[in-house]
Amino acid sequence: DLDECLDAAIAAAKEAGALILAGAQGALSFKVASKVGLDLVTDVDHKAEEVILGRLKPQFEPKGHLFIAEESESEHPLTDAPTWAVDPLDGTVNFCKGFPYSCVSIGLLHRRVAVVGVIYCPSSDELYTAVEGRGARLNGARIRCNDVARLEDAMVLTNISANRNAKFLDATMRCFAATMPGLGSVRSLGSAAMCMAYVARGYADAYWELLVGGPWDFAAGEAILREAGGVLRALDGGAYDVMSRRVLCGVAPVVDILASRLKPVLDEVGDYADDDGGGAGGAGAADASASS
Repeated sequence: DLDECLDAAIAAAKEAGALILAGAQGALSFKVASKVGLDLVTDVDHKAEEVILGRLKPQFEPKGHLFIAEESESEHPLTDAPTWAVDPLDGTVNFCKGFPYSCVSIGLLHRRVAVVGVIYCPSSDELYTAVEGRGARLNGARIRCNDVARLEDAMVLTNISANRNAKFLDATMRCFAATMPGLGSVRSLGSAAMCMAYVARGYADAYWELLVGGPWDFAAGEAILREAGGVLRALDGGAYDVMSRRVLCGVAPVVDILASRLKPVLDEVGDYADDDGGGAGGAGAADASASS
């Protein structure tokens, strides 16, 4: 019952969001620690995840649902079984700095495809939701991606991972250089889920990122963006995989142009995340994202 799943995810996201807002406003003290390299985690991340799993597990584990959560259950493999992908606080660095782009992200995957998505930004009280086949919504109102066909009219979002190895930094700069000519504008928010939500609502037209933490960064946004009329691809234009930790998504014409520019760069640089370089993990790490 996807309605039951959506209602439960909304309730969990709002309860976790209240903790995040309390921390952001100084009503809840928290400690900050380093997970790997430059990637941060706080008490609020852990408490919010406990709230979400505490709501969802008793309701859905007896029905055979599985869970992948950034802070406590990040190593679980993704199967075809119904699986919740949970990021209790996407944009932890933003949260620590008081930069208001952070959110709760809860997605339900079935057969490795997102069928329910909930993204809640407590600082703006924005609730993005989607159920497969029913469209995407912001605080209950339908949202759609923009109708943009030309790169010069597009705003593109991207983030730079906490990874600082030399290969990754080289790939990042080369991808920026390849995508920039003729591009209308580019912005960085520091939260993968917020980027996907903003493309879905028409604030921006595409989003790409070379390396994020795991499927919890994408699952909710996948459902919302697809239901808003967007497309999701691999960075080179191939098939999207929620487990790849890389994404290119948005309105199809802009995504196609970006893919045509990114593919030659990626073909040339090869694996750009195969050592930690004192940064935030290699290709198999589950916590290498500034969108954490």
